[in-house]
Amino acid sequence: MAEALHSVKVYQEEGLDVFLDIAYGNAALAYNAIEDVEEAMRYGRRVLRILDLKGNSDEKDGFRWREFVEKPKSHWSWSLKVN
Repeated sequence: MAEALHSVKVYQEEGLDVFLDIAYGNAALAYNAIEDVEEAMRYGRRVLRILDLKGNSDEKDGFRWREFVEKPKSHWSWSLKVN
């Protein structure tokens, strides 16, 4: 999870905010894996905002992330704890 959040900071520092959907997506998946629904949804919504800015919110990725935000516990990443 720390690596995912670190990548968000790197994107922001480099002025690459338009590409934050990747970093936010990684953070959302990491939080979902540890069953932190609120944070997973928070970062999932951020992905959707970036996709909207890019004009991609109605495409396949936008659909997937809307589904993730609506039902994070149904996503494959829920409770995906890797030992």
